[in-house]
Amino acid sequence: MPTIQTLIGERFENIFSSAFTDFERTDKGSNGATPDFFNSEYGFWAEAKVGNKRFNAQLKEYQVKNFKSLGEPVLYVVGFHDFDNAHERLGDKSDSARRRVLAQHMNIVCLYWVSSVVVQGIYEREWRLNQKGTIKYCDLKQRFLEGIINDVSTIREGKQVNLVDYYGLRDKSLVIEPLKDTNAGFQQGVILDAQLDRLAINYLEDVKVL
Repeated sequence: MPTIQTLIGERFENIFSSAFTDFERTDKGSNGATPDFFNSEYGFWAEAKVGNKRFNAQLKEYQVKNFKSLGEPVLYVVGFHDFDNAHERLGDKSDSARRRVLAQHMNIVCLYWVSSVVVQGIYEREWRLNQKGTIKYCDLKQRFLEGIINDVSTIREGKQVNLVDYYGLRDKSLVIEPLKDTNAGFQQGVILDAQLDRLAINYLEDVKVL
């Protein structure tokens, strides 16, 4: 039976597919070498990541490094949901009951369209090992994204640092749009690279996100 986190991810992908019908689901490839979605009309990939609005989304190392060999650009659609206490609410339920509860009660509060250069910059600074020391991962927190959007400073390793500088993004030509209400039913924000993500920017302009 799929894990609760897997089902939450599937619910997010379903919400995304319904809101943005231009994207095609992929088979994700061997070893996760292919992102979750492809937009064939505009020519770019999208990897879907979701986390609770009070916590974070989580990136595995392969979800950052395995996409570099793809010919088309990759961006990340990072969503934050409102389904609290998931394990307590779903732990004793069957697979079908879990899916039904999520379909009825899990909503996306906000979604960010994030460039791969931004995700890589965050990952290189924030990665850590799991308790067994076998898997590299990164907690992708909403406050990291908001810190980049608002160009703010925070404390890292006892020192005050600007997050744009800390993640190595100061010299990038970022296209930034703060969270705003959209017709999709949830707020959306944008942190894309003006050159690398030009195709995605064209798409977001056409669908009125930018």
